[in-house]
Formats: sequence, C-alpha cells, structure tokens
Amino acid sequence: MTGNELLWPGGQRTGNLDCESAAEDLELNRLGALLLQGMSGTEALAFLNPIITDDWDSIKMRQAVISDMLHFPPLTDAFTQLCILAEEMSFYRRGLRENAAGLGIDRMDAVIDGIKKKFSGFEKLVSKQGADEMEKLSANTRYAQLLKSVLFMYELVKRYTEAMTLLRDTLAGIPVASCALQSLKTWAEKQYKRDDINAITNKLTEIQSWWKGIGAFAIDVCMDGRMMINSLEVAEIRHEPYAKNGILDGDPQEAREGITNLIQFPQNGSGAVFQAYLQNEVGFEARKELTRLRSEIKWKLSGQDDLISLKDALRFYIAASDMAARLIKRSVPVCAPDRSDFAILDIKDAVSPEMVLTGPVLPVANDIYLGAEGYINLVTGPNNSGKTCYIILAGQLIWLAQLGCLLPCSSASIKPCDSLLTLFNAGESEEGDDSRMGMEVLKLKAITERMTARSLALFNEPMTGTSAGEGISICIDLILELIDKKVSGMMVTHFGDIYAPLAKRLEQAGLFSRLQSLVLSSEKSGNDIEYLYKIINAPPMKSSYARAVIGKLGVTLDNMLSRMDDLGMDIRPDDPAWDMIRRGEVL
Repeated sequence: MTGNELLWPGGQRTGNLDCESAAEDLELNRLGALLLQGMSGTEALAFLNPIITDDWDSIKMRQAVISDMLHFPPLTDAFTQLCILAEEMSFYRRGLRENAAGLGIDRMDAVIDGIKKKFSGFEKLVSKQGADEMEKLSANTRYAQLLKSVLFMYELVKRYTEAMTLLRDTLAGIPVASCALQSLKTWAEKQYKRDDINAITNKLTEIQSWWKGIGAFAIDVCMDGRMMINSLEVAEIRHEPYAKNGILDGDPQEAREGITNLIQFPQNGSGAVFQAYLQNEVGFEARKELTRLRSEIKWKLSGQDDLISLKDALRFYIAASDMAARLIKRSVPVCAPDRSDFAILDIKDAVSPEMVLTGPVLPVANDIYLGAEGYINLVTGPNNSGKTCYIILAGQLIWLAQLGCLLPCSSASIKPCDSLLTLFNAGESEEGDDSRMGMEVLKLKAITERMTARSLALFNEPMTGTSAGEGISICIDLILELIDKKVSGMMVTHFGDIYAPLAKRLEQAGLFSRLQSLVLSSEKSGNDIEYLYKIINAPPMKSSYARAVIGKLGVTLDNMLSRMDDLGMDIRPDDPAWDMIRRGEVL
C-alpha cells in the first residue's frame, strides 16, 4: 500500500482547492504551521497544498483515519516512530545508491589491492614522498564505498524489519474502523509474510553474534619537521568507541598543558582528502568482515518503496489528529463535517483554532451559515468587534475541512469549494502607479474572471479608498453580479447605508432571500462600547460605531461642545439638531 492510497481512494490524486491567492489574507501560513508543528508557514503550505481536495470520498476517508487515531492513541505513537524509520530508510537507500560500486568488490580485488598497498608502503620508505602516495591512494575510494554500502545496506535491512514488525503488530491489536487503515493492516500482514520478516529477524540476531560494528579506529601519523602530515595509516579498529585518554583527567592545570600540546587535524583546507583516505583504509582493514556481512544480508525487501512512501501521509495524519486532540484538551468539541447540498458552510459553535491553541482564554463561539450557489452574507459591526476574524474563520474552516481535518465546532456540514477568492486591504502598488482603489479594481477583475458557482468569495471592507456613495454603489453592483453568477460570499463593510438600497434592488429582482445581514453585537454604556464578539442576524445598526469607538478615547460630543463653549464659539444652542445628536438619533 502506498502513501497515495492512504490519502486518496484508489491511489490517484483527485480534485483540488485553489487557495494560493487567498493564503495571505486567510493567514493559512500561520494555521498550517500550527497544524504541522516544526515547519514554517511556507513549508507547511508547500506540504499541504498537494493534499487539499474537493473530492468528498477522499475527505471522508481522511476523517475516518483521524477518528481512529483519536480513539486509539497507540496508533499515533506507532505512526510517529514509523515516520522516523521511513526517514532513516530514505537516508540509507540514498547512501547505498551513491556507493553502489563498493558492492562489486570481490575476493580477487582484495588480493590485488593488498599487493598494491604493500608496494606503495615500500615506495614511501624509498622515495620519502608519503604525501604524494597518500594523495594517490585517496583517489581510490572503492573500500570507502564498500564500507559505506555494506553498512547502509545493513542498517536499511534493520530499519525495514523494525518498521514492518511495528506496523503489523500495532494494527493487529487495534480494531480500526477506517477503510484506509484496514487496507494498510491487510497490506502489512501480507508484506510481512512475503518478505519473511521472521527469518530476517532471526538472521540479524545471528549476525550480531559476530558483527560488532566499527565503533572507533586509531591512526598512526607520520609528520615532517614542519609538523605537516606526510602519511597516515589505520593502526587499529575497535568495535566500541575509545575511552578517554586521560588528558582531561587529574589536575586542571595539567589538563590545560596537555591540551596545548595537541595538534589540530587536519591542518589545512584539504580535510576531504584525509577523510576519504581514512575511510578507504578502514574499509580495506575490515574488508573480510564487510564482505561476509554483505553476503548474508542480500534480501529482497519488496515492500520498502511502499513503506517509505507512507511517510508524508502518516505525517499529515499525525498532525491532524494531534490538532484535534489539542482542541479537545482545551474543552473545544471537534467534529467531522457532513456533506451539504444546500450550504457551503452550516456550522454551529465554531471557534478559531489559532485562538484556542495559542490564546489564554477560549474565544466566543459563533454559528456560520452561507447558502450555496449565490448567497451573500453582509457583515457589519463596530471596529475591532471581530468582523474580519469571522470571515477569516469561515475560509479557514473550509480549508481545514477540505484537507480532511476535524473542525473545532459542535456540528458542521459543508459543500466543498473549488476556489477561495479573497479581497482584503489591497494597499497601493509597489511602483506607486496605482492607488488603493485602483489595486482593488484590478483584484476584483481577477476574482470575477476566475470565480465559478463553486467558489467562496470573501471581501473585507472593499472600496473604502473612494467616497462612501461611490463605494456603496460599486459594492452593490459586485454583490448583484455574485448572485447573478451563483457565487456565494461574505462581505465585511462599514457602509451601513448599503443595506437599504441593496435590499430594495434584490426585492425588485425577487432575490431578497439570498441576502443575510449579520452584525457583530456590542453594548453601549454612555459613550463607551463593549464588544460581545457574537454574531446575530439583524440589519446594520443605525447608531454610529465610530462615535462609540472614539468615545473610548475620551473624544465625546459633550467634551467637544464644552470646549467650544470655553472658546466662546457660537454652537447654535437653539438648533434642534443638537438635541438629535445628543440622543444619538443621527451620526
């Protein structure tokens, strides 16, 4: 069974979700890094983007695997260890390929090379050109390749048998319900028998009785009068690392004097030559044991490619189940969303996963409902009341759901999207030739060209770079176009006056039911405001949010009128408009 089969029914990648242009607006890099701990946001998105899909069968299969892992924690532990073993297997296989020439050395090669080595030793005594001879010998790395290839093959076999045993034994003792893990269980049992892992394990135990490995080696160094290395020779190979030589023992002062007498090795930038030479020498000295070991570990590990390919799929499942477990630990319910034919999002008690997992207190839970194929949520409320967070959460939940993750909510139904399209603060062009308004128009053009009836469009305070009247007019036209093309979306706006003319236009077209006005609730106390962060279904409030916000800073109408009185300014006290302002009936 391959990693693709663990992620995709049938093993073939199906579906997609185009969210690249929305990643920054929806803070998907931060969410991805929160999901795949240990990766940066960029690394996480690069890892996850090929996995995300709108194929419902793939989504449900992944949800089932994650549910199994939540119910049976030993699965997570085993899969974590399997990822480590698979990573090590990849390393040893790569090293084996790079040093494959060493596997071809036979007994005759060893005899001839032994004669050459003795001759080169005699040549060094006669000519005193030890450095030149060492350089020539270092160019021949066949025994270094023998050393590496045999050790890499041996370690690869050990990791493979350990991984197959761990996988088979773990799944054998757990009644998994997901079809993907049931298939993995069947594959592990068959592969275990096909490669006869029991026989390999027994043989490895026997090998360990005579193969002790190479833990350390000593070298003889020949140096000239200038303290430069003329030649090196491996003097001894040990199975265990050498014990301390005593330099650091005893009196600290003596230890320091001993250290000053040590010679740095190597003495120049040609360390690779020394390293290659010494590896070759060690391989030559241990050639008999290495050749014997090579002959006894020639097994065909037929499942190693599939086992290594499981690594990325297991890494995703470990991360997804771990995130769900962390949410549950914070007393947040998680659920596997069902498929909806009527709503892109129908979610109860949703909370931001980032706020839950990184914040000191739990955020306020909110419901999210957005009909499919041409419905618009108009979101209004005071500054800092959570409007932007609300639509970001909507986009993040779709993204998580289409990865196959469980969602932080009490219940959920979704209709998979083919793209996430966002327009947040566009700013000005880097070249300075387009204003914020111009940049937003360009982005809107790109969005309208790409959107389909299966897209989710999210707009955060569009058209604030122009006058309120013109901005409202453009936003109304945009919403009407979305509904006409059956594209569903959410729009955060401070244009409270947009609701009445928009509702009128929709009523005239018989489409008023496709508009839902949502307000982030708040409470006023005099000129102050308290945010409740709770979404309610209601028309935009008529009171001035801006007035309440600046009131928190001490800028109140009463203060301004008092200051005008102090300055002797005519504030037209008999004008009834002032009473209306004081009562909050205007502004």
